[in-house]
Amino acid sequence: MSQNLRSAILLALATTCVTPASGSVACKKGLAPAEDFACNANITFAICKLKAQIAELSGSYDEVSKCIAQWKKDIKPVYEAAKKKTATNPDASKALKDLYAYWLASMDALIPSPGETKGHYEAKLQERDQGIADRATKLTTEAE
Repeated sequence: MSQNLRSAILLALATTCVTPASGSVACKKGLAPAEDFACNANITFAICKLKAQIAELSGSYDEVSKCIAQWKKDIKPVYEAAKKKTATNPDASKALKDLYAYWLASMDALIPSPGETKGHYEAKLQERDQGIADRATKLTTEAE
């Protein structure tokens, strides 16, 4: 299977299987607010990253920009709910703020910098993906 076809299939699955749930933009119902935010941070970055990989082929990042803007807007209530629940736990609150700030910067990093090489761009996205996962794990651990 070609990489283009694989990316298109993954994107189709990601965007059709991810439907907003009560209190969440991408994750299943019933998660604790901090866990829900951590899940959403991982999934929303992955969705926009798939769109960025497809955009790499066409050179047009318009859909990626729309994806980033939409998730930044839609994740805000999930973040606020987690912020409210972690307010009495300083370690969890700090981990939440760290994940949110890193996630915001990571979403912006999905648009390549002018002159950025493909290798550097892919390494940057891999680093961002791992950074979100690490921070999400820290948040869920601190919030327990």
